[in-house]
Formats: sequence, structure tokens, C-alpha cells
Amino acid sequence: MKKKKIITMVAAMALTVGLVGCTSGGMKLPEGDVKIVNQATQGVVELLLEASNYGGDKSSVTSVVLPVDSEYEVTLYKEKYSMGELVEEKEISKYTTETIAKDSIMHIIFNVAKLNDGEADKSIISIAEIDRENSEDSKNPSYNVSKFNDEAIDFDSRTLVDQSGKDLDEEQALAAFVKFNEDDNEKAAINLDTYKDEVSKYKEATIFKIKVTKK
Repeated sequence: MKKKKIITMVAAMALTVGLVGCTSGGMKLPEGDVKIVNQATQGVVELLLEASNYGGDKSSVTSVVLPVDSEYEVTLYKEKYSMGELVEEKEISKYTTETIAKDSIMHIIFNVAKLNDGEADKSIISIAEIDRENSEDSKNPSYNVSKFNDEAIDFDSRTLVDQSGKDLDEEQALAAFVKFNEDDNEKAAINLDTYKDEVSKYKEATIFKIKVTKK
């Protein structure tokens, strides 16, 4: 796993979390030790979204807030289903956070390549954590970024987590990409909470999940 440090403008995506657990915009964070919120990518700089050939329908930013005063191991998994059968299950990354402080936040950035669309040929998943040691301005912080490559995905529909509160050691699906059957009359998006009961409805389904464990 390769880490590199960047200093960049990320005010458009960063959550500013106060002592009462609310963002600067007044949005209430979900309950649970692992607080997950999907962020709009508008205004996020190209360095974090990697390149212009990942458009808004392929890029997403999910922010994670964790309990303070501990380090955590963050594991990302991928499950791939074909005609309802699990054909691949793998660990994409295992990332250890710094000791979490009250202003700490982590972003998981998905830049998913769409198979055979003539643009990007690989997916890039990044974990960006605020580098408190080298951040002089809380509004424009420095980030430690770890990047992981994955294959392109053949998909018609994408589902992203909105908000979720989970306990430590509990899995949460962050994103799902599905390919419809050619004869499907109803092309419904998959539900992240019940995806295991729904994957049989699709030709293919790719699910990305997270699990956070205290070190």
C-alpha cells in the first residue's frame, strides 16, 4: 500500500464536525460508532477525484467519522455476483488510521471505471485521512491518501449509501453497481441494506463494503 501526502482545497466535501455531532450545515450525523455520510462531489478537486474521465456518474465521496482517542483498522471488501451467485469475494484494502481526534475525518473516494465505455480502464479507490500534523488551516487541510486499483465494472445502475450509523466490527455496504438483464421490464436500483436478497434479479452485481475494527 502506497501513501502520499497532498495539500489541496477540499472545503466543498469536508464535514466540519462539532462537539455536538453536527456538521457545519446543521445536518445531524447518524447514530452509531461508525458514522457514514455520502458527500456531493461537486467542487472536489481533481487530485482527489483522480482525473476528468471519471464523471459524476462514476465518482463518489463517502465520509466516515469515528470515535476519538483510538486507532482503527478500516477494511474495504468487494463482492461480485453473477445471476445471483457469488463469484468473487475479496479484500481490496486494509487501512490503519491515526489516533482519531475530535476534528478527524476520513473520506473514501470511488472512481469506478465503466467497462467498454472508452474512458478509464481501471477503477481507483482512495482513502483520504486528514493529516493533522501537517495541516495548518482546518478549512484547507493536508491529507494522507492511499490509493488502490481495481478492475472496470460492467454496470447500468449505481446505488450509494446516503447515511448510515454502524457499530464497530459491523459491515456496511457503501456502493453497489448492477447490470440489468436484457429482458428486464422493471429496471429498479438495488437496496444496499437488502442486497443479498436482491442480487438474483440482476445479470451482475458488484458490492463494495466497509468494516471498521478498533486496534
